[in-house]
Amino acid sequence: MFYAIQTTPAREQETKLMMEKLIGKNLYARCFILTRDMRKKFGGKWITVEEKLFPGYIFVETDKVLELYLSAHKVPMLTKFLGREEEAFIPLNEKESKWMSRLISAGEEVPVSEIDIEEGNKVIILSDPLSALEGYIKKIDLHKRRAEVEVEFMGEKRVFYLGVECVRKKE
Repeated sequence: MFYAIQTTPAREQETKLMMEKLIGKNLYARCFILTRDMRKKFGGKWITVEEKLFPGYIFVETDKVLELYLSAHKVPMLTKFLGREEEAFIPLNEKESKWMSRLISAGEEVPVSEIDIEEGNKVIILSDPLSALEGYIKKIDLHKRRAEVEVEFMGEKRVFYLGVECVRKKE
């Protein structure tokens, strides 16, 4: 199961490394920060840059959440486990886990998706991660080379952006 942990923005990597150093690896399957590749234009040229997908959050996949939580006091930068209710911890729900699994199927860095534009401006998604998130895409902005994706995350609708690259456009 996936759990979200809130931490200080801009210190996610440091927090992740501290968790890996101070907490037994037997308590979690993986600890990760989701990043995305985005296309940005600098000096008239398009380049790929890596950005955090959810600033201020790290994610853990574990079946031993209570033991992990009790060991987490060793990590100074952690703020809180999201979904902690009294004595229980609420993981990402099935729908949230499903899209999270699709995003990280290729790793913790979400690559730029390739798209094709057919006649009538119909967008065809050629590669992951967008092909796996098709039902969540709200709009594709070709000018900014990004797709707007809306998902439910910890009980709230959240919008995030993923990079796209148009491989060809049919006229």
